[in-house]
Amino acid sequence: LASLPALTDEKIVMGQRILEILLTCSYGCQMTMFPLLVFLMVNATLKHGINASSCDAFVSFGIILNSVVGKPLRAREMGQAAELISAKPESARMRSRITVGVQGFIN
Repeated sequence: LASLPALTDEKIVMGQRILEILLTCSYGCQMTMFPLLVFLMVNATLKHGINASSCDAFVSFGIILNSVVGKPLRAREMGQAAELISAKPESARMRSRITVGVQGFIN
């Protein structure tokens, strides 16, 4: 997943950023929207390429896999993908957030 091509379409980048903000809000106040937003972000990443917001998509998908589906090994794989993407220079803003998500909710 971390080796997908980079996302270059600015409209999709902005859509991903909006979904990223909504994702954070939905986790705290409207949990029923959380899985929908995660799947939208993951789907957009797989279709259009990776960017910094993809980190949030994969770690959030890992949280769902771990806590709802009961697949901790798959969740760790998503967390590892998010960590690899956040290690890229263009994704530096996501490093601390991904660390909290992986260490706090997946591992």
